[in-house]
Amino acid sequence: MGPSIGGLYFGVARGVFCFETTAFLGKGNPMRRIALAFLASLLVLIGASTALAIPVARLQLWSDPGDYVGEGGTYDFIYDRALGDRAGAVTPLYPQVDQLILLLDGPPGSGHKTALLQLGTRALGIPLQPGYYPNTSGYVENGPVLIVSLRDRIAFDLAGEFTIFDFAFSSGSLTRLVVEFTQYANGSSAALRGRLDYDADGLTNIPEPSTALLMLLGLTGLSCRRLAV
Repeated sequence: MGPSIGGLYFGVARGVFCFETTAFLGKGNPMRRIALAFLASLLVLIGASTALAIPVARLQLWSDPGDYVGEGGTYDFIYDRALGDRAGAVTPLYPQVDQLILLLDGPPGSGHKTALLQLGTRALGIPLQPGYYPNTSGYVENGPVLIVSLRDRIAFDLAGEFTIFDFAFSSGSLTRLVVEFTQYANGSSAALRGRLDYDADGLTNIPEPSTALLMLLGLTGLSCRRLAV
């Protein structure tokens, strides 16, 4: 995750203070125009950052060397429909929601963050719900199901576990899901670990202001010190 939102508020406060200090020095001060231009740019940047659509999903993956699906990489994908990303759930029609397939993808043709997550509890005779599910496989009849694929890499000789922290299903649609998982593919001891946060109404904790923006805001304090000398 990036710098905290508190850093943004702190930077804005320093910017306003800097502007007011410059104004206090008088209209004849040549630095006043610079301070005005800086403050105007600051407000544009803040407005642009708050106008972004809220992402609906975030998938984080940590793959051990030798893991077939993750190929030993680390991934942090954010899915924002306003940017052309796609995120949707498929649930078979049964009396209870005990199977879930979540499809995640970037804009059409990109393919770099295409992922699939399948969870199931049908063999346990219970619906999907918050809880810990060990001894997973890729087959519905064998117990809890966990299948994680990335791009075109999918395996069926699977083992692992998952923990659901939050799950909500309403009017035939998945509305919220927070799950952490560990998957072992093709009999290997190399693990693919991950976490998925999904909220159909939009995740409220990401994205935070970019590092570049916060660095720019932080420069306000340095400029303010120089103007006050």
